[in-house]
Amino acid sequence: MLRDNPAFHYWVFLCVFFFFKMFVNSMIQGYSRFRGNHFINPEDTERFADKNKEAMQKYIDRDERAARCWRNDLENIPMFLLLSLALVILGGNPQYCLIYFITYACIRALHTTFYMCAKQPHRGAMFALGIAVTATVAGNCVYLISLTW
Repeated sequence: MLRDNPAFHYWVFLCVFFFFKMFVNSMIQGYSRFRGNHFINPEDTERFADKNKEAMQKYIDRDERAARCWRNDLENIPMFLLLSLALVILGGNPQYCLIYFITYACIRALHTTFYMCAKQPHRGAMFALGIAVTATVAGNCVYLISLTW
């Protein structure tokens, strides 16, 4: 059963880690929207915006950067989670799974940090490393499937 597989426990922990990582990004985005009076929906603008204050550009910029960071996470993290779950279900080595999961989680946390701080080429390097780890997990899945052919 999956619940007896240590790799599955690692995978669940990885999902929880990404929940908190993305939640922190949401908190930064929400804080920036309120501080900069930068709301997406008209009803939010009407309810919360301070009409007597000029919006502060640095908060608007941070909000937009956090939104782009969210989109980037949604383009990359779900595919890794699906492939890594497939690796667990296929019976991937738990030690390798742990290494892949920790490595990918650290890479994505650094990618987010570099994204929010506008640091290139560091952000690009973390993106490339994340793709490499994802491709390695995909390759392991193909290998495990090929053993059954």
